Amino acid sequence: MREAADCLLDRGSRNILLMPGYLAEKRTSSRVLGYEDALKSRGLAPREDYILNRAGERSSEEETEELVRGILTKGEPIDAVITSSDRAAFGVITALRRAGLYVPEDIRLISFDNSPYTAMASPSITAIDRNPEALAGEACRVLLGLIRGEKPEKMEHIVPVSLKKRDSTR
Repeated sequence: MREAADCLLDRGSRNILLMPGYLAEKRTSSRVLGYEDALKSRGLAPREDYILNRAGERSSEEETEELVRGILTKGEPIDAVITSSDRAAFGVITALRRAGLYVPEDIRLISFDNSPYTAMASPSITAIDRNPEALAGEACRVLLGLIRGEKPEKMEHIVPVSLKKRDSTR
C-alpha cells in the first residue's frame, strides 16, 4: 500500500482513508505499515480512525459502503481512499455518490486487485496489480518441489506488485 499512498500524496491528497481488509488483519500488516510509512515520510501523522477494517460478515461492497458512509456522516475530511479489493472500491463509489461526491473530482480512489472490472468502471479505477502470473508461478514452483520431496527454502514469498494508474486518481 506504500506505492498507492505515495501516488495519492504526490497528487495532493492528505486525508487518506485506508481500508486494508478484515478485522482480523493486524495493524502490523505490511499494508498498514506501508500506508503509515508513506504518510510519515511526508510529515503527516497517520490517524488510527482512518484505518477501517471490514468485519467480513457481508459482502465487501456493503460493508465498505457502510464504513465510508459512517466517516462521511461524522464530517471527517477525506480526499482519498485505498481499498483492499476492487469489490470494496465499488462500495466506496456507491457511498460517495449517495453523499453527492464523485471520484476523482472530490475523492481519489485506489483499489488492490486490478480485476478487469477496474478498467471497465466509470471512472476507471487505479489499482495495485497483484501480479497473478508471478504468484501462480511461484506457488507451482514450491508445490512441485514439495511433491519431489524438497524442503522449501522459505514458506513466504514476496511477489512484486505494480500500480496501474487510471482515471480515479487524476
